Amino acid sequence: MIDVDLNINWLQQRVNINGDDNALITSSGNVTYKNLADKVNNFAELLIEKDIKREDRVGLLFSNSVDFIISLFSLWQIGAVPVPLNLRLSTGEIDEQIIFSKIKLLLIEERLSGNYDGINFHNKLLFTDKIKKTENSNPKIEKINVHQTSLILFTSGSTSQPKAVELSFSNLFYSASGIDDEINFSRKDLFLATLPFYHIGGFSIIVRALLSGGSIAISNSIKTDDILLGIKSFKPTIISLVPTQLKRIVDLNEKPHSDLRCMFLGGGPINKQIIQTALKLGWKLFIVYGATETASMVTLLKPGEIMERMNCAGKPISRNRILIKNEKGNILKPNMEGRIHIISKAVMKGYLNREIDRISNSEFGSDDAGYVDDNGYLYITGRYDDIIISGGENINCRQVDTALQDHHNILDSYSFGVNDSEWGQLLCSAVVLHNKSDYSEIKMRDFLKIKLADFKIPKKIIVVDHIPKNDLGKVEKNKLIDYLKSNFD
Repeated sequence: MIDVDLNINWLQQRVNINGDDNALITSSGNVTYKNLADKVNNFAELLIEKDIKREDRVGLLFSNSVDFIISLFSLWQIGAVPVPLNLRLSTGEIDEQIIFSKIKLLLIEERLSGNYDGINFHNKLLFTDKIKKTENSNPKIEKINVHQTSLILFTSGSTSQPKAVELSFSNLFYSASGIDDEINFSRKDLFLATLPFYHIGGFSIIVRALLSGGSIAISNSIKTDDILLGIKSFKPTIISLVPTQLKRIVDLNEKPHSDLRCMFLGGGPINKQIIQTALKLGWKLFIVYGATETASMVTLLKPGEIMERMNCAGKPISRNRILIKNEKGNILKPNMEGRIHIISKAVMKGYLNREIDRISNSEFGSDDAGYVDDNGYLYITGRYDDIIISGGENINCRQVDTALQDHHNILDSYSFGVNDSEWGQLLCSAVVLHNKSDYSEIKMRDFLKIKLADFKIPKKIIVVDHIPKNDLGKVEKNKLIDYLKSNFD
């Protein structure tokens, strides 16, 4: 259970409650909450010397590491705002985000420093062993302003304009406490850091462990081999994965250990065959749905419900509400498809530098389409930017993918529209096959005719070796289209 007060420094409370327990566990050693607090005090003092003050924004370029967590808690200690940056971005993209978010200082993990020499921003500080070994100090601990921005995260969307989400301490707290109502975290829980800390799915692992008093195990990386090694050696009780990671694990026929009590699975469409295989192997799956804008998951489908509700995203987590609205903002009845709206104390303050998008009444209108059934279960049918118009007909590209992936020979697919003078937009599908020698486009089209209206059948079906995705398993559409242009007519 969560046993800290929202309004008081979370790390200091944790030290007072179970300070001798391990906060962080790595292959090179463990760090107790007391040890962690000492390191945080040291680094917070240095940040003050660097003239970092309340509400100053500080960029973080770190892998999943102890150093990231020390930096994060140090910034919170002095009231500054962390801005974790995606390690996979180019230096030019990082420069753009630094300018957009008005970062005052950029912290870089020492072993990554050579990767970012091309960054134009000059106020940088390497996080080195020397910093970590400074003398103990006792900087002033700023009181938590629950409505203050605690974190700025850039979303992983495909739009060219930056969208930076501002989350308050209150948002993070109520996200974790809602999940705690469903899962009942404890100080005995060990969370494995399986997702990047610069995405909300990975960052939330830190918050849940801190608020509940559990420990975080940090593997050498979030590559599949290191995740599996972490699962076997650390024996976590709770892990979070995206579908791409789960697929790689079940492809290896790996089974969970007996201590694992929860695997959160979210971050995009989930192949039914992969879920079925994972359940047979014994993985305790909890299907979840959420977004950066909602400080992580807002709905949850429990293991015993999955087989009978295979395409379902679950019911709202404690104190959350899901509404389906039409484009006029009217609430729709059960089983009617529309835009998904989330009402929750975990909903963001708004997008940085976009006053028009400030949130009111804790309600966020997503770009996801779906419906709620008669029993209150949410079903995701696609995204509004997945809708194309071809020959005057609306086509949901994700519906097409669902039909494609029901075929025994389709391993993965991504459907999309391209501009066309005749059709307006032409529906195309890239597919990855289990067995290329067993593929027939004619038979594939015959299969789709059973499942889809004629106008929803792709005009072009292109066989590819893989579909490019980011580290959360989301398709990188621009890279896919560039690849298709350079390799196919």
